[in-house]
Amino acid sequence: MKQTERDKLILDNLGLIYKCIFNLHLLYINEEEFENLYYYGIRGLMNGIDTYNADKSSQSTYYYTCIKYKILQYLKSKETSKRKIDSIPKISLNMKVKSECEASLQEIIPSNEKFEDKIEEKIRIEKIIQFLESRYSKNDVLIFRLHFGLCNNDPMPARELSEVFNIHQKTIESKIAKMRQLLKRHKNNF
Repeated sequence: MKQTERDKLILDNLGLIYKCIFNLHLLYINEEEFENLYYYGIRGLMNGIDTYNADKSSQSTYYYTCIKYKILQYLKSKETSKRKIDSIPKISLNMKVKSECEASLQEIIPSNEKFEDKIEEKIRIEKIIQFLESRYSKNDVLIFRLHFGLCNNDPMPARELSEVFNIHQKTIESKIAKMRQLLKRHKNNF
C-alpha cells in the first residue's frame, strides 16, 4: 500500500477514534487525557490499516477493534504506572508545608467535610483495588473498575465489557459477582 493511500485511510477513519472513546464511556478529565486517548486511538488505527485482511472482517469493524485494543492497552499501562506512583510517601493534611509562613495544608485547603469525605472515599477505593489485585488478574480488576466506573468513566454494563474484552457476557458477570462476594466477606478490611 502506498503512503498516500494509507494517509487517506487514516484521515477517512479518524471518526472511529471519537466513536470508540465515546462508546467506551471514557470521560476525560482534561484535554491532555483526551489527547492521550486520541493518540493511542490513532496508533490502533494505523496498526489496523497495516494488518487488515479483507477475507476476515469488514474494514471499519476491524479498525474499530484495533483502536479499542490500543486505547485499553493505554488504560492498562496507566493503571500500572499509578501503582508505581503509590509507592511514593503520602501527604497528610496536617503535614507542614515548607514555606516562610509555615502553614499546614489544613489551613491552605478549605476544610469542609465533602472534601475530606472524597479523599477518604478515594483511599477506600484504592484499598479495595489493591485487595482485588492481590487475588485476581489485572484484566479481571480492570473489568471490575470499568464496570463500576472507577477509571474516570461511566459504569459499563457487562454486555459492553464482553465486546471490549472479547469475553462472553456471562463470564464477565460471573467474574464481577465473585469479586463482589469476596469484597462482602472482607468488607471490614476497608
